Amino acid sequence: MSKSGLGDIKTIARNDDSGKYYLLFWGPDSSGSWSNGGTPLLYTSTDAGNSWQGPTATDGLLCRVEDRFHCKDDINFVFQPGFGLVDFQLFWEKNSTIPGGYCDQKCDQRRVLGTLVAGDDSGTTWNYSGFMRLPGTPEENDPPELQFYRSRPFVVPGTRGTRVFSHTLLYAPSPFVAPTYGRQPPACDSPGMCHGPHMYEEWWTLARGQAASNLSRSAWRRPARLTKMAPENAYLFAQPGLVGSGANLKMIWIDSGAVFSLPLHRAVGLYAPANARVIVRPAFNLKSATASTKLWMNADAHWGAPLVQGGCDETCAAYVLVELLDSSGNVIDGYNHTQFDAIMDQDAINIPLTWNNSSQLPLDKGEIQVKIWFRAARVYAVYLGDDFNPAY
Repeated sequence: MSKSGLGDIKTIARNDDSGKYYLLFWGPDSSGSWSNGGTPLLYTSTDAGNSWQGPTATDGLLCRVEDRFHCKDDINFVFQPGFGLVDFQLFWEKNSTIPGGYCDQKCDQRRVLGTLVAGDDSGTTWNYSGFMRLPGTPEENDPPELQFYRSRPFVVPGTRGTRVFSHTLLYAPSPFVAPTYGRQPPACDSPGMCHGPHMYEEWWTLARGQAASNLSRSAWRRPARLTKMAPENAYLFAQPGLVGSGANLKMIWIDSGAVFSLPLHRAVGLYAPANARVIVRPAFNLKSATASTKLWMNADAHWGAPLVQGGCDETCAAYVLVELLDSSGNVIDGYNHTQFDAIMDQDAINIPLTWNNSSQLPLDKGEIQVKIWFRAARVYAVYLGDDFNPAY
């Protein structure tokens, strides 16, 4: 091919109900030409990726909206039960008044995030659904010149398609651009017309039951805005996979030549240096529970080193206590936090919750609420099941 940068696999999504896989590949057009910058091509598989059908031309992913926005090549999509295929795509927005007059490749345009939704199960036809300029809005206390570089959503492993997160790479153009600055050279044709260094990756979380295409602050939250989810210069790609089993399950992300991992479901957690109390939402329904059904917790309540002179102080303050409430919010007899077998100096993704050394749950209560008391610990998730098996 005449283009120096060959085609890229942009992202892969799976319909868990049908088992169908979708893969979008940015490659040359049907004539084999890169003259228009390439085109998104679709491949599908119905045998777990052992064979692929395609390439198939797509419609809508090279969109223009009201002559104000036009899509770039960064396609990142997921399949959500009940909503179908949703694509996060980088758009150029015409904007001659970028705050500070900073130049970013094209000085009259600004990066924004748009969404497109597939019109049917084939994945070939896509329709624009909306955009947002967050970050870069005063309500979020962002620098006004802040922009997206890209946002890559993914279905969280172990949630059976019910939870969607995204890792979003933020970017702010700079008033200083020189041949040795940022990603140039050789990435840019000429000094002064390319972006400087990126900032960092943020975790985003989608509220339960929301469509990823809903680009509003009521749907998407930014719980780890200043926490780098990967080392500097990491360039994370698509959805995470799972490696290991049982207590050793980890989520992995692929970078350019590197792999990063986190223990299962430890993307975002709750932490409090002093005593905190939270109620897990929504409530757990015990209607289908059995005598062997347990509640499990993913938490880090490890202790640090003791004092040289003996004993321990702030490094041994971590604890987690749990009590169960009925549907009216009253503590269930036998499941008070004072009867809970405290979680202290433990760090695991599969800690069984027990009261007076028993994991038996109040099966006659229907719905129960889980109230967590904790300090100096990180609480990530609570599961309900006969076995610890948060598989896809």
